[in-house]
Amino acid sequence: MDLSRGAARDCPARRATGLTTRETFPIVFTQRRVLPVAVVFALVGAGLSPGFWLRLACGGFALLAAGIGIWQKRARAQVVIDDTGYAVEEHGREKLRVAWSEVVEVRADAAEHACYVDCGDPQRNLLVPPERGYGFHFERADQLYARILDAVTDKVKLVERLEAKKAEPKPESKDDPNSETKDEPKPS
Repeated sequence: MDLSRGAARDCPARRATGLTTRETFPIVFTQRRVLPVAVVFALVGAGLSPGFWLRLACGGFALLAAGIGIWQKRARAQVVIDDTGYAVEEHGREKLRVAWSEVVEVRADAAEHACYVDCGDPQRNLLVPPERGYGFHFERADQLYARILDAVTDKVKLVERLEAKKAEPKPESKDDPNSETKDEPKPS
């Protein structure tokens, strides 16, 4: 036994070929701090209320709000990124999965570290929002942004702001009886 080599588990972890690396990015709602404040106010209201029914109502509200907070913490959705694509998990179950090959375009705002991953199906697209202006964000959003851009470098389009694409107006057809043109007079 050679003691100079160390234990078998002392070597740094190496990524084997064929294995996927999996990272999770939990969704954080910006209103998450409101619920504990509501519980505190309800408990104070229960303690200071003169009537029995008002105390009972305030105490019931505090229990309900605490229960909702615990449920939200356990049910918190997260985005899972691996070498094959991204998935959304809730309650530990995968709700949807999109392979990197299905991604049509990624609009990325480098200044805000925000991006919109378009896979052609609006219900399966992914938004990594800017830090301000949205009711949610992701933990380690800058790492999520970098991981997405690394996965689909050929489909990235850098933009100044993440705004919805403007629909191009349809050209009017000359055969369309409802279209009015300036050259032709309207029949009377």
